[in-house]
Amino acid sequence: MLQVHVMKRFLVAVALCAAVTSAHAEVRILSSPGGQVGPFIELFAIILPILFHGGYGVYIWWSGKSNVSEYPWVKNWLYTAQRYTGMVAFVYIGWHLYTERYLTGGRSTYDTVTNDLQNPWYLAFFVIGILASSFHLGVGIWNFLCKWGLAATVSAQRAAGQLGAVVGFTFSLVGILILISFRFDWHPFSSYITR
Repeated sequence: MLQVHVMKRFLVAVALCAAVTSAHAEVRILSSPGGQVGPFIELFAIILPILFHGGYGVYIWWSGKSNVSEYPWVKNWLYTAQRYTGMVAFVYIGWHLYTERYLTGGRSTYDTVTNDLQNPWYLAFFVIGILASSFHLGVGIWNFLCKWGLAATVSAQRAAGQLGAVVGFTFSLVGILILISFRFDWHPFSSYITR
């Protein structure tokens, strides 16, 4: 469910890094997942899962008890950091959805995002949001694999942690590169575009 949203954003990121700068190319990618089925997919495959995950995360954040002062182990620090980055990510995703989807009526373009990112506060907010979301995702993958028994042995848990670290780092790197591409009109893959 959330993977649909991530994949759509990834496709847009690839298109942006490849210098697809037509004003409507990104909008067509995001707003046409199936014609009349689009709003249904958006609601049930993106918005409701994000709200459920975010709402449940807020519940865990409020009810969970941090014990890093008594047990300063890496897993305890990761648990605490994941809770706080989850709150930052929830605010970031909500703001991103509000400004890029609802304020623009789903017509956000490359130029509008470029103009927004010229503001240093907006840029800083996006950097923090991307890094928090990426860290939260990486730790979440590791936690999911371990807690659900998919990584039961010590070596499997180590591999799950490495996978989570690679995913978190990759999403951070790609997200920051996308911001750089918007901010400085940098298109490293433009030579691959055939028109």
